[in-house]
Amino acid sequence: MKLNVFVDKTQEERIDIYIKEKRQIVEDIENLISEENILLCYKNSEIYKVSFSEIILLAVENEKVAVFTKNDKFFIKERLYMAEEKLSSDFIRLNQSAIGNIRKIRKFDCSVSGTLKVTFTNGLTDYVSRRQVKAVRERLGL
Repeated sequence: MKLNVFVDKTQEERIDIYIKEKRQIVEDIENLISEENILLCYKNSEIYKVSFSEIILLAVENEKVAVFTKNDKFFIKERLYMAEEKLSSDFIRLNQSAIGNIRKIRKFDCSVSGTLKVTFTNGLTDYVSRRQVKAVRERLGL
């Protein structure tokens, strides 16, 4: 794949990609340049724009959806399934109350009961339910 970048202040900004077949890298580029890759999150009385690449985990806590990043915890004013529809392909359902960013997973621990314990890059842990194990393994190529 070749890449050409031209800086010309007189031209309108645009990106053209010519490919033989769609691959993951092209989808990643689309996600990067899209302006829809943010969630409006709340912390106290302030509103923050949090990009998908910063999000590590979305989880239900006390009937609210918490958004975890490397150093912060925010909340969103919508249900988990509604947020899931907006998220990019980097996110996968872990269980009924959590969605994780597969790019932010540090490791998996297998247990006897058939569930997987997921540890994220910021130290958070959650479990993949037995119902979701197959989908997670397929997604990660395990």
